[in-house]
Amino acid sequence: MHAVESQDPDRHLVGLDDRLKGRDRIKEKVYDTVQERDRSPEDAVSLIPDTIRYTFQYRESRYTQGVWADIARLKEQGFELQKLKDSWSEEQYKGINSQWIEPDTGQRFEVQFHTRISFEAKQLTHDAYKRLRSHQADKFEELVLEAFQEKVASDVPRPPGAADIPDYP
Repeated sequence: MHAVESQDPDRHLVGLDDRLKGRDRIKEKVYDTVQERDRSPEDAVSLIPDTIRYTFQYRESRYTQGVWADIARLKEQGFELQKLKDSWSEEQYKGINSQWIEPDTGQRFEVQFHTRISFEAKQLTHDAYKRLRSHQADKFEELVLEAFQEKVASDVPRPPGAADIPDYP
């Protein structure tokens, strides 16, 4: 990722200290995959798309062209795009998330594409997201957490042209 990052000084990697998913969350995802897809634990581990996560952060004015350029750069490095989800029109999260595979090892990883404001919003709402995902909140708490995420996300401006980046596949 640093090789890709070095090709454009107008954006940079952020959140590197949090690039590895926590062990407990990996265990939860493995358990869920074993239960839902009737897979072995070994298979389930190999299917987790975001045990490693990288985040590129761009200036709003260069966001769209930067995302397109970095997708091309990742492909040039030999990584295989598996999925791309544009969430700029969503109510509780703003940004683009993509899933990739390193073909020699089969290692899956996620790359997120953010502006400074969308990254800060993601960081600010992350605990609410985790609580909602845990399914331990009662209905009232869910409403409060969702309203909080929606309020924060509503203040995140969509970069020019971001709506033109299509989901894949």
